[in-house]
Amino acid sequence: MKESQKRYNIDDILPQKPPMRFIDQIIKASDDKVLCQFTIRKDNLFYEPEIDGVYHWIGVEMMAQAAAVLAYFQQLEDNRVKREGFLLSVRNCVSDLTWFTCGEILEICAQKVMIEPPLGVFNCSIMINGKSVATGKFSAYQPTGEQFEQILKGEEIQ
Repeated sequence: MKESQKRYNIDDILPQKPPMRFIDQIIKASDDKVLCQFTIRKDNLFYEPEIDGVYHWIGVEMMAQAAAVLAYFQQLEDNRVKREGFLLSVRNCVSDLTWFTCGEILEICAQKVMIEPPLGVFNCSIMINGKSVATGKFSAYQPTGEQFEQILKGEEIQ
């Protein structure tokens, strides 16, 4: 698949709904990398008035959601469906900031390290004005819809 810059409906890609969605739009998508965007706003669930923003640890979920967007694009184009998944690990996660300030536009990047369904490993970063301010390596498990339901019910996966 070549790189795409078309407009995507996030509702069709991520299972998270506002206020737990931290991706506003997809800027670019290719086989091995996505670039997403999110603007920090006062109506954010995690907005803290004393810092006029959100704390940096919310960036972990932002990067995990960007990885989920990339996993969506790994599916064959005719068979793409949004799927729930589980974040298994976050390694080497570093942030240069203590918080993201209201009004800042964050660019969230996820790059494929390895995807062997149902497992994936991604290098992720958050940038502000083209400068990297947070990075991490994420591992995720994305079962089938039926397996996801079995896990939620505490059943053994068949």
